[in-house]
Amino acid sequence: MWRCFRNIFGISLVCVLALILAVSACQAQSTTTATIGGTVTDTTGAVVPGAVIKILNENTRTTTSTKSNADGRFVVPGLSIGIYTVSATKQGFKTYSETGIQLHPGMVTTVRPHLQVGSVVSQVTVKATAVQVQTSTPEISSEVSGEQAYTLPLDGRNYQSLAALMPGVTNVTPDTALNQGGFLTTTAMSVNGMGTSGSIYYVDGVWDMNSGSNTYNTITPNPDTIQEMRVLQNNYSAEYSLKGASVVLLETKSGTDTFHGTAFEYLRNNALDARNFLAPTTPALRQNIFGATLGGPLFLPSHRPKNPKTFFFISYQESLQNIASVVLGATATQAMRNGQFNTPITNPQTGQLFPQTAPGVYQIPANLINPQSLLLMNTLAQLPNNGTGFLNYLNLTPTVNKTWDYE
Repeated sequence: MWRCFRNIFGISLVCVLALILAVSACQAQSTTTATIGGTVTDTTGAVVPGAVIKILNENTRTTTSTKSNADGRFVVPGLSIGIYTVSATKQGFKTYSETGIQLHPGMVTTVRPHLQVGSVVSQVTVKATAVQVQTSTPEISSEVSGEQAYTLPLDGRNYQSLAALMPGVTNVTPDTALNQGGFLTTTAMSVNGMGTSGSIYYVDGVWDMNSGSNTYNTITPNPDTIQEMRVLQNNYSAEYSLKGASVVLLETKSGTDTFHGTAFEYLRNNALDARNFLAPTTPALRQNIFGATLGGPLFLPSHRPKNPKTFFFISYQESLQNIASVVLGATATQAMRNGQFNTPITNPQTGQLFPQTAPGVYQIPANLINPQSLLLMNTLAQLPNNGTGFLNYLNLTPTVNKTWDYE
């Protein structure tokens, strides 16, 4: 019995480890990771082979190392989105260091270390420019940072409201609140005039489109979890050309070497909003969007490593909506349900007009009115409540939506 349990446990452990390694490998090849490359030269412009290149993630303090080849070149793919420091060292030269290198989803960033003759303990530090020009690939793109996503006001807490911040990108519903995901919302970003269905969406490198209508995202991350949104508009790599004229890349946050968290609630109700001008009474309005996020290093409580290697980030968002719209419609009056009409009505059996009970009032006999059909009408269609005109019914019944988002 024990041997059987031990074998099952061992197999399960191997499967879990294999799954973790597979996920890590997929992440390394994700379409939303970035690449740093470049050529190491000395002050004369000659290439420097064998230089040790260290790439430090300033958020997690993790380091990736490589060496320049015989042509002085190096390439490090599969880097997470964030801010990096690149250093280059070789015996007989001063250490070169470039800080503040911002990596965007799917971006190839070029760094050109120039080594000066001197001691390795001496260091030349260069601050990366705030605006980095994409020179490694011909693509045209634009970005919205995570800081913009969670600090700017968003109607409905939907990142697509930020479309207007990018050149060539339009929010087609600027006057409408976008919902928090799934069937409750539709894509609202039109890139270069191609319409809302002309783009393909990825979240952390995973396809994020409804495969039927292509008009809404399967997952809509809440703004507090977004690290960056990048839109590829022209001349992008063939790896993104599965569909559409443009590509929207969403990268969500991961934990860092320090703990960070947020808590939020966004409230709307009748006491805070003005009444709809067309509504005779105040429609119901109660909306609460609330949640929290937490990220940081992962370690045992009894042992915190000096340089943690594993990090976590979790988030929770809940939306409770009870919102009424002013909807006008036409419904049958009580007289019509009794068979009385103010216009001539022909009996389909005889071809003659029904008799008049008063001047201009035509009456359908009770025996020609199907009681089951009348019961169905009275059950489904309410009586008029908005005057005697054609649009005689005003619907203020609220729509109730509840959504949950766990990441």
